[in-house]
Amino acid sequence: MVASSYALYLKQSIAVVACNKIACSSKIENYLELKQLSHKYNVPFLFETNVGAGLPVIDTLKHLINSGDKINTVHAVLSGSLNYIFNNYNKSTTFHDVVKQAQTEGYTEPDPRIDLSGVDVARKLLILARESGEMIDMNGIENEAFLVAKNDFTSENTFDTANWEVYSKHDYVAYDPVHTWVEYINRLIGVLSGIPILIFSVLSFWFWKKNKWIPIISMLTLFGMGFQAWLGKTVVDSNLAPYKITVHMVMALLIVAFILYLIFASKTSYKPQKFQRKFYNILILALILSLIQIILGTQVREFVDEQTKLIGYQKDLWLKYPTLNFYIHRSTSILVLFLNGYLWYLNRYEVLGFNKLKLVVYCVLLEVSTGVMMYYFDFPFLSQPIHLVIASMLFGIQCYILLECIYKKRQNQLA
Repeated sequence: MVASSYALYLKQSIAVVACNKIACSSKIENYLELKQLSHKYNVPFLFETNVGAGLPVIDTLKHLINSGDKINTVHAVLSGSLNYIFNNYNKSTTFHDVVKQAQTEGYTEPDPRIDLSGVDVARKLLILARESGEMIDMNGIENEAFLVAKNDFTSENTFDTANWEVYSKHDYVAYDPVHTWVEYINRLIGVLSGIPILIFSVLSFWFWKKNKWIPIISMLTLFGMGFQAWLGKTVVDSNLAPYKITVHMVMALLIVAFILYLIFASKTSYKPQKFQRKFYNILILALILSLIQIILGTQVREFVDEQTKLIGYQKDLWLKYPTLNFYIHRSTSILVLFLNGYLWYLNRYEVLGFNKLKLVVYCVLLEVSTGVMMYYFDFPFLSQPIHLVIASMLFGIQCYILLECIYKKRQNQLA
């Protein structure tokens, strides 16, 4: 990302003329550092076109401040994109077509959602505030929400707030075919996966006399699928609330654990394996740690989503100022690798017979590799979903090995 290299150029006494708003609307520490480097090395750092295009707005503010004036208020229309859209949007055309036309004519950012969500205007306001002497961050900018009519009504000469409500279901209002298809396919797969669960739940009662837990867990799985569908709806309605996404993910893993139990309990023959207390305890610890890692991972992913809303698709800036969760998640991965590697060693050295541990080690190595790729190579294509899928596979395989351990433990107790 070019904006992250400005400091390097200034340190080399190379003037920087920035046309994008990323650097000057980033964290206040980064903004002040660039200003200080410009002063220290006596080299220009110019960003006049960040606000007002060719108008000398920022330069005018500087002259006012230098002459002893204090900026109290700024009144401005700061978005040419929204100006164009509202001037051309009428009942004879669709909102999508107007936005598309604005994008074609060069009014919008490459990603129009940056304009429509208010992020672009917020950046401009932040730059103007800082240049006026207010050292604030983005959380100091109030972004008034998009309003939609509660019901059809006839407008009058005065604005009546009773007719309007905040649009809170999503933070974007432009039609996005990719997002639409992803959501549609996700829901379609959810429905299709529920059909075999329903059939299996009915058939599971044939096992009532043999193993009552099979129909019980089957019904729990069926209810879990329904609850998961409801959770999915609440996640979307809440505008992807972080804690709801985490609960949604944990519930999916619980369903995976239920299904694995049903597969294991339905088996008629089992491989020769040996139970060892130390192996069993470490396996439980490794499984719990994997679950914690997945929860932390969802928190990191949600932070990345928030960064996307704030700074757009500038991937190299998403984790430039990460939260504590990221450092815990990254550091704990070393412990996950060590524990599962030790389990593989115990299984091999003690000849316990849990051959699926090879898959666990492969998953951990792949998980670490994709994590490294995302951080150091700016989130390559599909790296995030692959990272998530591998984590789910790791959890599932560990659950299955734990079921094998519990089975051998009970066999030893009965012997």
